[in-house]
Amino acid sequence: MQIYVYRNEQELGPYSKETVLEGLTQEAFSASDYARTEEMAEYGTLGEIVSSGRDSSPAVASRPAGARETSRSGVVRVQAASRVAVVPRVVATGKKRSPILTGAIVTALAVAGAYIGFSPNAVGVRTYFASMIGQFGKAPSRPPAPAATPAPQIAVVPVVPEVPADIPPAPKPTVVPPAPVAPPAFDSAKLALNPAAWPKAVRLVQDAAFPAVLNGRVVGAIKVPAGSPVKLIKIDGENLTLDYQGGQAVLSWKLTNLEEAAAEAARLAAAAPPAPAAPAKPTLATAAPAASGSWLWKHSGPNFESTNVDTSSMPESYALERALLNWKYQVTPEVESAYLHFSKAKALREITNSHSLLPTDFLAWIDSDPIVATTVYGAREDSAGILCLLRSLELDLGRDVVRHDYTQLALAVAVAEAKNGATADLSARNLLQLTIPGDPRHPADTHAKDRPLDVNDHIINFLEDHAPIDGDTFGSNQRPPELKYDAHGVAIIAREKTAKGQEKTKVKRGLLAADVIESKALQTEFNAYMAAHGQQVRIDCGDHVISPNQHDMIPKGPNADGILKAYKLFREAYEAKGRLPQARDPFATPAERCAFLIRNDTHFPEHNPGQRKWERFPLKTAPWPTLTLLAEDNTPLREREEIWQRFVDTGEAITYGEYIDGIAQQYDFQSARRLSPYAFTYGSFQMMMKDGGVCGTMANMGVRTSAALGTPACTAGQPGHCALIVFSLDKKTHAFTCHGEQYATGGDDATHPHANWVFGDTDARRDMAWHQSVAYGVNAGFQSYLDSMVALEVYHHLPKAAQKAQGLTVLQSGLVANRYNIALVEAAVANGEGKAGLEAFGTTLMKELAEHGSTPGCPSKGLYYTTVEQLLAKHGAAMKADGSEVATAVSAK
Repeated sequence: MQIYVYRNEQELGPYSKETVLEGLTQEAFSASDYARTEEMAEYGTLGEIVSSGRDSSPAVASRPAGARETSRSGVVRVQAASRVAVVPRVVATGKKRSPILTGAIVTALAVAGAYIGFSPNAVGVRTYFASMIGQFGKAPSRPPAPAATPAPQIAVVPVVPEVPADIPPAPKPTVVPPAPVAPPAFDSAKLALNPAAWPKAVRLVQDAAFPAVLNGRVVGAIKVPAGSPVKLIKIDGENLTLDYQGGQAVLSWKLTNLEEAAAEAARLAAAAPPAPAAPAKPTLATAAPAASGSWLWKHSGPNFESTNVDTSSMPESYALERALLNWKYQVTPEVESAYLHFSKAKALREITNSHSLLPTDFLAWIDSDPIVATTVYGAREDSAGILCLLRSLELDLGRDVVRHDYTQLALAVAVAEAKNGATADLSARNLLQLTIPGDPRHPADTHAKDRPLDVNDHIINFLEDHAPIDGDTFGSNQRPPELKYDAHGVAIIAREKTAKGQEKTKVKRGLLAADVIESKALQTEFNAYMAAHGQQVRIDCGDHVISPNQHDMIPKGPNADGILKAYKLFREAYEAKGRLPQARDPFATPAERCAFLIRNDTHFPEHNPGQRKWERFPLKTAPWPTLTLLAEDNTPLREREEIWQRFVDTGEAITYGEYIDGIAQQYDFQSARRLSPYAFTYGSFQMMMKDGGVCGTMANMGVRTSAALGTPACTAGQPGHCALIVFSLDKKTHAFTCHGEQYATGGDDATHPHANWVFGDTDARRDMAWHQSVAYGVNAGFQSYLDSMVALEVYHHLPKAAQKAQGLTVLQSGLVANRYNIALVEAAVANGEGKAGLEAFGTTLMKELAEHGSTPGCPSKGLYYTTVEQLLAKHGAAMKADGSEVATAVSAK
């Protein structure tokens, strides 16, 4: 047995058992030293090792009492009955030492001992022996990992004591564990001070009563059973504010598993990997400087560079493929669920920027609401764009606004603006504070003494220092009369106009640029004034060639050229010196549009008798497909606000302006005839009110008033005319409609809306039937209309070969879900399946229309039917009745 001994902070050995026994006898080792054998994984005490198994040594056990043995190391062993004495072997060297020599040796040893003990020159020797004694006298301690093994060195001490046959093992060091410390009692008040450590939800440990909420109103109470998860809103001392399905109650924390939930939340937070250079909690607005109206990315960078990700190896892709095969390409709920999971996984792969933070609770909210989830992941292919837009709106508008109060408006904006999702700002920020900009003009002092005056200073001084004149009151100061319609619903346009040269009411007012452009005498004054002030500019517009109330076009010629030159000169002076804005106000961001509409909807005024009433659109509850026209309108905030304030103050809602006939086709002349200082520039609703126009101006005024008051609308073209379309809610049938206004040259079939139709993957303008089908679709069923959109996206996802083979089956199942999704018909005719397949498709549609024609707002005949019929006919197919029952039902309608 080979033994290693640990002394003086190093491992010595290996030694045989006999050598170790010699060392113990000579006190070179101690029984309490740590030691090990080659077979031992850990250290024990030397006494334990040499005593264990000693009697099993064959050499010792078989030797008779009193026998002598000489070991190889020169030690004589004497075996006794019960004890073993280990003595140094004395080796004879030949002659016996003489007594004189022995005395001399003893004397020398005595002198050396005295020298070592007392001489100042032997300090080092004494120190060495003292350190050795100190090391040998130390209490045993568990050694560290062994170091390199040096050659063994055993000190031999001349004293030869007897060693017991059985050396008792040294006692193991007693390790006294620290007394267990009881964990501190759970303190809900302490947890309340650290909202970051709050769990998202807790479970009830006993039944509790919560308010029952329906459509934002408390309608009773509901008993929530023990074990149910409830949302944690607030911790206040020992009380918790909890939410269950919109109803909130205050309960003691002891009625919940708050302690357990908080511990689990802390464990998960500790186990979570550190966030990559981004705020740990992106929902905290204080994590970033305040921002207002942020839209394009600022701190986060593009959310994704491309939406072309490889989905072939995604598990969700395999699951979708299996679902389609299992259900034979019918878009069943199982197939729809598989597609939504696939679309979500694809979107999250596309959003590759690590700074584009989509919190877990945000994604969980989307998944928890079927309408929201089907919209985000199934309304169009660009789910990543919708996700980023929706999250950006939540950061600007607030969690409750997006997730509870105005979810449909937020979804409409996210879908309509999905193409901008890559640049949506997802950085943490303060909530948007809606601020209406003021007048952007900064009038310059054109009589400044600290600088030389330029040509524009002198132009303004001529106009503003001139004596008041008797001038026309141009520009509409009152709401124009309502349009009148004939029996066919076509507008009767009033042709009354002021004859050339005829004057309207005159008032005393300051001189305006329009006055100078009209009057030859004022032009002469102006030229003289400019020459007197060292300026070279001159104008010549003729006399009364153009007037503020002009309706006729200006003929070409020198006067026309002079009018355009003067218009440019005076307009540049007005803009340079702060009398006209130099540019139109910035367009409203998507978040600002929402904030403006929400503010107005929250404070919509009650109408007083005699004031014009406005049919208020249900902004909170209307399905988002009916709101996309509103979502796309980006009219600047200041222009919207002036329309809104006019409505609030007087009940006035102006949807039509001054119709000015031919001169409206000459935009610069139209502008020159009433050129004057004004707080709004060209292109604004207010300038349209001042200058007038024809059908395009009238339709734009109607749309902008509608948008400012929360009604979806857009302009629409008709042959040689511009009208508008509007969404509204029928109070009697509670069905949504899309109808036209200001029609003049045709009906719905000749109307082509100018806004994008966003219910396909490519935004484009579509004819009236497409926009009307949106109203019909949500009337037939909001969720089913979204389901039909998923069918369209499943079809687009299929490879070309599968589209050809199974595409009509997919599209037809979407049509069964909702018969008014015209995009399915368009995809079917583009599929090129052939006459037989398209006629079967048309038969399904005819059957669906006939069976559900009695639903309010869901016609079985009309423009939608004829539009679909024409689409099929262009590809050689016809809508045929499938059996007498369908034919009878259709004819009955």
